[in-house]
Amino acid sequence: MALELWMTNDVGQVRGRVAQGFCPVECSVGGQSVVDGLMMDHHGELSGLESVAIRALRDHAGARSEDPRFVGVGQADADMTFAVAALSGILPDDPRVGPLAELIALVDTEPIGVDIASSEVGGILMVWNTLSGSPRDTASATAAVYLWRTLLCLPAQTLALFEAVARQRLQARQEAAREALEAHGRSLGLVLAIERSPVWGFDVWYGRRQQGAFGSVEGWEHPVVVALSQEPGRITVGCPNAAVARELFGPDGLRHVFEALEPKGWGGREAIGGSPRGVDVGADALYKAAECLERFILR
Repeated sequence: MALELWMTNDVGQVRGRVAQGFCPVECSVGGQSVVDGLMMDHHGELSGLESVAIRALRDHAGARSEDPRFVGVGQADADMTFAVAALSGILPDDPRVGPLAELIALVDTEPIGVDIASSEVGGILMVWNTLSGSPRDTASATAAVYLWRTLLCLPAQTLALFEAVARQRLQARQEAAREALEAHGRSLGLVLAIERSPVWGFDVWYGRRQQGAFGSVEGWEHPVVVALSQEPGRITVGCPNAAVARELFGPDGLRHVFEALEPKGWGGREAIGGSPRGVDVGADALYKAAECLERFILR
């Protein structure tokens, strides 16, 4: 049976696919997780679990090799697709696979401050990010799963060429993020709202200060960032790390605030989250969320 990763934002469709035998991976919708016995999610009420990439490889490698059908929600990001590749048993027997899963998990949960480029397997992740685009459609998501195997099987010289291009793309993305901050950034106290950006730029927008600890509010120009993606309209909120989130919002970090945000159904982890998947939001929701976050900050 051919591998398939079917993407949707409709929880009814997710449950329908699961009833047909599909394995749900990162199917968190409206703050609730749809899982089977493999428990392949780590959002909302399951945010205490390790990333799906780590657990799929370590605990369940090849568990779905005879029936590689999967359903996912949102974007087919590195964590989701690597987990699907591991569960399907298509990853090669390569010593880089384990460290790659660990790097993917780290970047997925607390990406800020992680020097991907200096990691021994960072080049593979950078190239995957450049070539895949974290797709939302079924065909591209399935291709993104196979891309992990392709990259791990490339000759070293060929992979190095791809890595050089990926590093150039990284620099261009960061420059675009700085331009978006200057043109569309609006500060509401400790909360920064980015109304429009063509790229993901949280690593730029937080603004690491030379003085101040990495795990302290004083270490960042903007310790809370909310950003509205251009297409489709979805808001992402984040803090540089869990320690900063707990200092600002208490022991649960951002999870303490999600239920108060509109529209209902926000979810995520201590230091990162977002508006409900499948719900198109706009600038009004962005600024209302920013104002709500500012009110929740512990003074």
